Amino acid sequence: MANMDLDKIWGELGKEPVEGGLIKGQSQLKNVKSLHPLIEVRNNLRITNIWGILISIGYIVLMIFYPYWQVLLGFSVVLTFNIVFIVQGVKLRKQLPRSVDAGHSMLQEMKVHHAAVTKWINNQMYAARFVFPVAAASGFMMGGIWGSGKSLEQLFTKPIFPISMVISAVLFSFAGIWLARKMFGISYKKFLDRLKVNIDQLESQQSTEIS
Repeated sequence: MANMDLDKIWGELGKEPVEGGLIKGQSQLKNVKSLHPLIEVRNNLRITNIWGILISIGYIVLMIFYPYWQVLLGFSVVLTFNIVFIVQGVKLRKQLPRSVDAGHSMLQEMKVHHAAVTKWINNQMYAARFVFPVAAASGFMMGGIWGSGKSLEQLFTKPIFPISMVISAVLFSFAGIWLARKMFGISYKKFLDRLKVNIDQLESQQSTEIS
């Protein structure tokens, strides 16, 4: 009975007029389509994965032009993490639906996908705490070589160089994490929030029908 009511609600989504993103007279669901946020997330995952690939290519190019073992080691660590999250992003995108359809498993499907995308984002933010300092230090060394024309051995003989590298790595890490949160917020948070609202509303409707 609950599933039939959920399907009925779903079917009425396309029939009722919409004002400002809300369905007039529809109290059960406030968004135009419950799974629509998942479609948006899926599209944004494709963009994120493409950018990840381009950035990885950039790291490889830099490693070719600056074959110092310290730079190679740092960029290799960053590149490895980047590739891991690209692979995870591709797999996650394949799991998300291409279209929105009603069904008895609609609610459970939304909950599973919401949890998977949220976990993927949280894992990246956690890894960023370790990856960004390495990326910043490697970039600083590369910039020192390019700007001075000296080898790393020569640069490290001056105390100011390693001190500046540490300070730059700390500042870059804080700035990078802040920027990453902003980017994830723009690309995913608003859609995940909409999806969570839909999940809560469907669970409330289901509980009401059962009781």
